[in-house]
Amino acid sequence: MEQRRWLLLALALLLAIPVSEHFKVTSPEKVVGIVGQDTILPCTISSTKPLDNPQVHWIKITDGHTEDIYTYRHFGGEPMQKYCGRTSVPGDGFATGNVSLTLKNVQPADEGRYICSVESSVWFAENDTKLSVAGTGEVFIDVLGYQEKGLELGCRSQGWFPKPTVQWVNEDGQGLSADTEIHQDSRNLFSVWSRVTVTGEQVGKVTCQILNPLLQVEKKTTLSLSGKTEEANISQALESRLEKDLKQLSQQIQTLIQAFQNMQESTERDLLMIRTDLENKRGMTEEGNATMILESTWQKDLQQISHQLQNLQQILHNMQMSTQRDLQLLRTELENKQELSKVESYKGDVTLDADTAHPRLEISADGQKVKDTGVIRQVPSNEKRFDSHLFVLAKEGYTSGKHYWEVSVGRRRSWALGIARESVTRKGPLTLCPQNGFWAIGLADGRDCWAYTDRWTRLSAYLVRKETQSVEETAAASLRPPSWTSWN
Repeated sequence: MEQRRWLLLALALLLAIPVSEHFKVTSPEKVVGIVGQDTILPCTISSTKPLDNPQVHWIKITDGHTEDIYTYRHFGGEPMQKYCGRTSVPGDGFATGNVSLTLKNVQPADEGRYICSVESSVWFAENDTKLSVAGTGEVFIDVLGYQEKGLELGCRSQGWFPKPTVQWVNEDGQGLSADTEIHQDSRNLFSVWSRVTVTGEQVGKVTCQILNPLLQVEKKTTLSLSGKTEEANISQALESRLEKDLKQLSQQIQTLIQAFQNMQESTERDLLMIRTDLENKRGMTEEGNATMILESTWQKDLQQISHQLQNLQQILHNMQMSTQRDLQLLRTELENKQELSKVESYKGDVTLDADTAHPRLEISADGQKVKDTGVIRQVPSNEKRFDSHLFVLAKEGYTSGKHYWEVSVGRRRSWALGIARESVTRKGPLTLCPQNGFWAIGLADGRDCWAYTDRWTRLSAYLVRKETQSVEETAAASLRPPSWTSWN
């Protein structure tokens, strides 16, 4: 009996050795899949002889847990319920030897070791591949505002896997100290929120860069900071963010529209198949009538779906147009703020000259404020003083260049400010106009702003209401010599 067992074992070995020489299964050791994309896990059968009743089993092993994925035979493939619609193997796999598994819409949960197992009536072999998943996302920089130490910036991104690393660097590539938070969602994807404060000395380009350690791929966004005003830097960053958000929204809208169109085409194909099937089944009158009723119902359903899709497409189109209009309005507002910021770069100090003030006007000791006392005060008479209009000039004068100053006019309903030639008339009646040496703007009766040209020109002035309810009028002028500054 013992001799017979050894004989059977020897015979089995003799049969197995030549079979293995004719069949081989190969697959790579590692594959990297990208989140949201389709990934192919290669598996190839090399055979010099026809396979007898072959089968392919794809199996996933994660942390010691075994899970059936897909079974493929001559008559077709059969995915497990969990992977239905997400997995496939080429239909001519046994003829070509390509029995690779396509895994659609890869997610972090798909990571693991995948075994390609091939068997026939006389042969069995398998090979395994490790699937690693990686994901990256777009990087956005937000301007959070000015704090005591400087301008605070925020960097946000989502859709990363595995856990990324975040770094802020300046124009010279030096790292900046940042407060970074990284969170993982229900899909195991990581989102990033990082904040950094940039001081006044750190003007130039500031970059937030995020690295995927598996892919060694870096995504980054750079913000250029100028040495100008806070508003200029905020406006520049906000416009950059809005453009990115609009681009992202536009892509999402196009994706939705494409999905709706695919849905409509799929419904039409299904209806055509049903109509063809019903046509084949028509025979008796009752069955024919039932067929017509059923077909009519499906046609109505298709029309309703088509109408709903058209409405959705119109809604999405309106959303896109509305977003573009809003962006244009914001861009215009940002351009205005940037223009104002440019003007503010010419800012200078102005000190009132009490020797030029009308007798009703009282100048503060520091020369920064003027008050209408309502009475003619006893003041020294001199050639520089205005005697018929409530005017006062500044001590500073300009011969050329661009200059900017701010004046708080409080709640006065009428006022004027601007520049004047040093040689303007100070005594007797006068009219504010360039012909008389005055270039001024002002408010009349608390309603309209005007430029005091030879014929007054109505202005759309940029007014900012402070918390103290005072109003500031900002202006700038390119002066020609000789020039002087004046207002009342």
